[in-house]
Amino acid sequence: MTAVLDSKRSANELRRAIAVLRQHCLKQSSAFCAEQLVGLTKDDVSINGATLYSLSQGAGGNDSMEVDETVALATLKMLESEPVSDTFLLAQSFFEIGEYIRSAVAMSGEEKDGGALPASIPNDDAPSRELFLWSYALFLAGQKRKEEAIAEAGRQGNTITNCINPWLEELRKVLEEKKKRKALTG
Repeated sequence: MTAVLDSKRSANELRRAIAVLRQHCLKQSSAFCAEQLVGLTKDDVSINGATLYSLSQGAGGNDSMEVDETVALATLKMLESEPVSDTFLLAQSFFEIGEYIRSAVAMSGEEKDGGALPASIPNDDAPSRELFLWSYALFLAGQKRKEEAIAEAGRQGNTITNCINPWLEELRKVLEEKKKRKALTG
């Protein structure tokens, strides 16, 4: 018997795997599955380039799911009531394993070399959860950089009195500008 890979079925299986792996705190495996999910050829309905699914519709559409998978999906259904993009799943997986810049880049879809921020700013029509994840990931990446600079200075015997988050001011400006344009919700 030969197995035929259907991208829609594979995507649903990967989504179920992400849910189960997260439930069992297997963050690296969850991130791997999310990368594979985003890398699949998309032939599903998409909105703004992101394939959407809703747990309330049933991620797998298969009534013969095992009990453990059903529990995992029911738990996620309780936590997430609105549709979540595959890109958000990828960014969330990177965030969970502490790869904050990679999370922000996955969320915005573009890395900026030499810019004020390491990842492009999400569009004004991006869902609020995606903007929050992008912002918080960059904030934590900046905090991590700040702590690394303090630790390095301490190892060299130097004292730093003015070490700050390198992206904090730019993040503030971006969010204030979005607020002025009424592009922030929540």
